[in-house]
Amino acid sequence: MTQASHAPMSPDRSSAELSAAYEAGLLREANRAYTDKRWAECGQLVQRVLAKRPQSVQAWRLAGALAFQAGRLAQAQAAFERVLALTQAEPADGEGHSSPDAPPAGAVAADDWFNLGSALDQPQRPELAGRAEQAYYRALALGSTQKDAVLRQLAALLRAQYRFQEARDLWQSELDVALACADAPSQARAYTALGAVALEEGRWPAAKPLVEAACAADPGYAESQFSRALGLLAEGDFEAGWLAHEWRWKVSQAQGCWRDYGPVWAGDGLGNRILLVWAEQGLGDAMQFARFLPPLRAAHPQAGLLLACRRGLHPVLAGMAARENITLLPAEEAVPGRVRGHDVHVPLLSLPLHLRCTLSRLPPPAPLSASLQSKALWNERMARFSLAPMPRSAKGVARGRAMRQLGLVWSGSDAQVMARRRNIRLADLEPLLSVRGVQWHSLQLGPAAAEIATSAWQGSIVDWSHHLADFGDTAGLMACLDGVVSVDTACVHLAASLGRPTWMLSRFDACWRWMAPREDSPWYPSLKIFNQEAPGDWEPVVRALGAHLNAAT
Repeated sequence: MTQASHAPMSPDRSSAELSAAYEAGLLREANRAYTDKRWAECGQLVQRVLAKRPQSVQAWRLAGALAFQAGRLAQAQAAFERVLALTQAEPADGEGHSSPDAPPAGAVAADDWFNLGSALDQPQRPELAGRAEQAYYRALALGSTQKDAVLRQLAALLRAQYRFQEARDLWQSELDVALACADAPSQARAYTALGAVALEEGRWPAAKPLVEAACAADPGYAESQFSRALGLLAEGDFEAGWLAHEWRWKVSQAQGCWRDYGPVWAGDGLGNRILLVWAEQGLGDAMQFARFLPPLRAAHPQAGLLLACRRGLHPVLAGMAARENITLLPAEEAVPGRVRGHDVHVPLLSLPLHLRCTLSRLPPPAPLSASLQSKALWNERMARFSLAPMPRSAKGVARGRAMRQLGLVWSGSDAQVMARRRNIRLADLEPLLSVRGVQWHSLQLGPAAAEIATSAWQGSIVDWSHHLADFGDTAGLMACLDGVVSVDTACVHLAASLGRPTWMLSRFDACWRWMAPREDSPWYPSLKIFNQEAPGDWEPVVRALGAHLNAAT
């Protein structure tokens, strides 16, 4: 986000100038508070400025930046639209853009358009994509000071809509200029961006030469080295891949994600020292990589082990933690500086590097489990359900336990960049209703669960969402099911870790861990993958899954 800039004040001040000086002082304090991440203080200062002068462009810029970093995107959008309205109505805003050190007025306006585009660019609001795209193009046309960031976000927006050629054209022109100027850092950025387009359009083999060219042009460019790491892991070259994977902490998206818990464990002998392991990424990643905790305990039997992870995971990790003598800490409270009692720490996804994991020596899935109480409760619920009369709209659906009981998840978080490519509309899964001998159970949470009421699935699937408060509840239900069908969400990791037959519908540009186009997984023996054959085309995938389930009747 672009923050406010400031001009020096004249020593000869009228009362109006004194007022302006006071406002400028508030804005300086607000900028410092923003830089120091003192968000509440910054917000209070901004409101004081706006109370005195509602036309303050700099205050509105900061208000937008504050709302954006807090995830209040509608407020950010409104603030940045206000900035543009004010600057277009009064090009000289009188707040410092005449300073010799300030960027040109056109570049400032360009960055305002970039800010607006960023606020509009919301995966869960595809109807705003057109406006976001227009804002990005306006920022480029006006000469944004953040050109690389604008290009990255615009290209990502185009790729999300499968407009690969337009995304490629954006970066190809940048590469041509960089090659002509022998600008190695710019070449690395362009090659990496072109590799991202190729990855989503043609998978890793198509992206590999571009990523390797980026690494050769600028070996210190973290984004290209991280892309190479994911490619190595997708190929199964774990030995080189885990080492290269450490570049993840230097990419721009990881800024602010590192947790400084003190000295970092380098993989050496722990003795009786206490190691804090912290889950660094999503819920699915935590479940997938929890498999390395038992080998860690075996390698360091005398060490103290702590695991900081989201509280919702604790119920399914509790059994393993008790057996391995690992203390679970809620990540929501494990703030650096407040966690005490450990000697060294390590991010969870660095464990395979330190344990020298190779594809042929991959540990089995973590022994996640539901509690005995949860299993008993869900057995009772399922027993009552299997004996209860079905709703009238479920005509023709048998209800005995002789039916296969299958869980279904069709959508993950809408906030993730790949959400539109990863998630499926429930209506697109209606062919599965014709699969013989199946009673479907919805494990779907969030807004997508409401799709049941507006689709042919209503009355043909049991919606358990109101009973699923955490992964312990979901695991208890899964333990009563005969299998789970899901897109690439945390539920895949949970079901497969529980050993349930799991069928995953995977987008064309699959995550590295699934090693596309494989249909099995070395990570999970009970997982079968149904891959898209073309970006965005789910119809053949759903048809293939239906045929497979029918054949297994």
